[in-house]
Amino acid sequence: WRLNGVDLTPIAARVGSDVPFFVSRAAYALVSGRGEVVEALPAPSDALWIALVRMPTRLSTAAVFAAHRAGPYEAERSAKLAKALRDRKATVGVVRESLHNDLLAAAESVAPPIADARKRASALGIDLAMSGSGPSLFALGDDRAHAIRIARRLRRAGFQMRVVRLGVSP
Repeated sequence: WRLNGVDLTPIAARVGSDVPFFVSRAAYALVSGRGEVVEALPAPSDALWIALVRMPTRLSTAAVFAAHRAGPYEAERSAKLAKALRDRKATVGVVRESLHNDLLAAAESVAPPIADARKRASALGIDLAMSGSGPSLFALGDDRAHAIRIARRLRRAGFQMRVVRLGVSP
């Protein structure tokens, strides 16, 4: 096909809203529009590690969006994180403060096991965030060792876990 990014992005956007990000080859990006506007951002100076929960539940993106009750969108968190990344001042703490997902309540209503998993983790003192429209959940570690400790605790509680380094682009 030999398409460059400019030619490939509109095609990718027709496939799905998150596809332009994945074909952009950006490890970190600020995505806007319907997902077709991708601004590559520099990686944080420290590697980001997460304990990733593999949920045994399937979840329809369409069902999550149908259940979503959109309120006012707060772009503040995303803007603050994007600025910190651009200025090369993004720390794990800045990233953690930026974690928010407007689709969480809708996903929990469509797939109650998500809410259950978050409650079980919370009882262990672990805050799980949700990726995209779900069902994947994760906890951001302070570093690799911390993410491994989180994963071990959750694995002992019956969760299927992986430890993943974020932002490794092809």
